[in-house]
Amino acid sequence: MCPAKCVSRVVFVCLITPLMIGVDEAQSQGEPPATVSTAIRFWDGETDARVKSKRMTVEIGDSNTEGFDPVFMITLWQGECRFRVNLSTPEHPMISPEMTNSSFNDEPRVELSNLVLTHDMFARNETEFEWQIILKEMPDTNVFIYPIEIKGLVFYYQDSAAMVADETFVEPPDIPDSVFNSYAVYHASKRDNHIKINGADTNIVNYKTGKAFHIYRPRVWDASGKDTLWCDLHIDTKAGCLSVNVPAIFLEHATYPVTIDPTFGNTTKGAGFGGIGSGYNWSFQRDSDWHTAGTGETVTELTVSLGTGSATAQMAIYDCGANVPDDLIDNTTDYTGVGTNSPGTWTSKTGLSISMTSGVDYSAALGVLSAVCNINYDYVGYPPPMTRDDQSSPLQWNNPWDHDADNTNYFSFYATYTTGGGETYRRRRIITGDE
Repeated sequence: MCPAKCVSRVVFVCLITPLMIGVDEAQSQGEPPATVSTAIRFWDGETDARVKSKRMTVEIGDSNTEGFDPVFMITLWQGECRFRVNLSTPEHPMISPEMTNSSFNDEPRVELSNLVLTHDMFARNETEFEWQIILKEMPDTNVFIYPIEIKGLVFYYQDSAAMVADETFVEPPDIPDSVFNSYAVYHASKRDNHIKINGADTNIVNYKTGKAFHIYRPRVWDASGKDTLWCDLHIDTKAGCLSVNVPAIFLEHATYPVTIDPTFGNTTKGAGFGGIGSGYNWSFQRDSDWHTAGTGETVTELTVSLGTGSATAQMAIYDCGANVPDDLIDNTTDYTGVGTNSPGTWTSKTGLSISMTSGVDYSAALGVLSAVCNINYDYVGYPPPMTRDDQSSPLQWNNPWDHDADNTNYFSFYATYTTGGGETYRRRRIITGDE
């Protein structure tokens, strides 16, 4: 529950992966037109507008509202998911704010200012969107709250103790400080890639892991260049508010202006990175993570984010029974060159043709066959999203699946499901846009 008393601001990071950034500007200085908004578009590499992919867009203002509406809205998957923040609060209303359009590293930058604060919004690079809340003077409170509206998204708090204490990992997980006590944001109901082929026409929808963006733990610093401190971020989806708690003692002794720096990361991978040992298979046990096959549908690609090295892994497809995978349908050949030497890199087995039965649920699975592999993950909590099956002998997939343990982490792997045949990809093509 968000605090009852607050004064103003929220720190926020909008996670987006841009490879192409375009801007629609509907306002300049002076008297505003009928509609005032600026849209910053972060493309994921897909140039065919008919292909449905994440394509995050940040709109400052509301193109559907007359005049200027002080809001900040992120849309994904062509409006299927949305995250909207109201920048105006009773304590610090944004009434007729000064709006400035400029650029940062040749990319769009928008500043909204009133007498006490400035919202400075810009793309820092192709994978980060910054919302800097700049306090011009000492505020009346150290807790800043903004109303939010959410459509089609679920927020997972990255509890620092739970992420480190998990006994899944045979080596201590590599978790940046900015990920502790942050939020991983996912599509509420969809994941994986889906291709429907009808002769020369192909319809493609790319959800990958279903991850929309990551809201990292915000930082704060002052004009004197003192040490940067971490702030506490809290998102209450039921109450509809986002709050940032800045250390009060820092604000009392700071040299103003003070900058609060939430960052949104555009990524489809989990923000944590841990080593899973050989002899274990992993799959999804929530039915929301399973795929119900259509007529004539096959699995054509299996993708996972693993480190590099000398280990060996495989992926597989199981049909699903009561809460867990059931019978092994097929498995891939080895993923080689994987291990613990680097952060996760997307690696795929393409050209697969794993048949499925219409109306049956299926789940992808990952097995580490030798040595240790690092895998990207986010902490989800309860109910646990993953099931573990201990291999009955080395380098083996059990059939049927033998559930040995739950896991509260959500591993970064997904499948591509294809329906139909004919002239595949003639008119449209898959652009994965993996970062």
